[in-house]
Amino acid sequence: MNDTTQLDQIAPETVLKLYISEREPELAANTLQSHRYVIEQFVEWCDTNDIDTVADLTGRDLHEFRIARREDVNGNTLRSQLGVLRQYVQFAESIEAATMGLAAKIRMPQVERVSRDGRVTEDTATAVLDYLRKFQYASRDHALIQLLWKTGVRVGTARAFDTTDFDPDERTIAARHRPETDTPLKNGKRAERLIALDDETTEVLTDYVEHTRPNCVDSEGRKPLFASEHGRVGCSTLRRVVYRWTRPCKRGEGCPHGRQKEDCEAYRRVSKGSQCPSTHSPHEIRRGAISHLLTEQTPVRAISDRADVSERVLDEHYDARSEKEKAETRREYFE
Repeated sequence: MNDTTQLDQIAPETVLKLYISEREPELAANTLQSHRYVIEQFVEWCDTNDIDTVADLTGRDLHEFRIARREDVNGNTLRSQLGVLRQYVQFAESIEAATMGLAAKIRMPQVERVSRDGRVTEDTATAVLDYLRKFQYASRDHALIQLLWKTGVRVGTARAFDTTDFDPDERTIAARHRPETDTPLKNGKRAERLIALDDETTEVLTDYVEHTRPNCVDSEGRKPLFASEHGRVGCSTLRRVVYRWTRPCKRGEGCPHGRQKEDCEAYRRVSKGSQCPSTHSPHEIRRGAISHLLTEQTPVRAISDRADVSERVLDEHYDARSEKEKAETRREYFE
């Protein structure tokens, strides 16, 4: 049994505050916010399980938390969240609040690495948008997926938009870095840009703002573009929208995996949508949108500016086209 008598008796929530303060100078605002969210889940779990101080934590506790989180997230997300938790526990060790070596007891799940070509294809995007245009026209879900596919922006950027950033007359939407009011952009001030919209996206956003969007402001007094009755929605809510509509069964196409709706957790529970093997994340919409623009022979510099991604990173991580697709694109260009 570990001897915890020599450790400082510090509550998990207090260690969280110290950890955030320590990491704030070195992490981007979005990353720091993500760390805070993950560790808050752990702090809440500790409270529920009567763990009053970090010194009381054991390897078994960390294992039980891992099992609890496994019920709510997919394998890749679980691995990412446990990585954050490990950093938190390592910090606790460094300030003598946790038993040395405790962080090393966090077992990382063995999951398949996300394929570089994981993306939403043009066919899938078209199927989703056709369905939404027919059955949920100008809904928040329709407006969000239309914007993500046509612009390739990050889901955090979509969350940051206000209604005043959208100019239907000029057919543009402005990305603005506003960390002081809880909507930072991943790459800070340099990520600010004016994004041109096509006619269809402008039409959908206009009808959404005028007829569907709740008339509300957020806690900062701003009017968020993607809102609920309570204000600006979180990134997790926007991700669930994408998980929901990229499932074939949600669009009435049947299950390609032979599952029955009444037995499928991914179908029955909104929080489990990401566990469907056929679903896609917002990042895969972004990768698919960028790859589609490349196939359409859009200049790389223009895509780089539009999507806020360097040309090097675009080539290494976002161009999901096969070598054959690249060759066909070059052929069409030269012909």
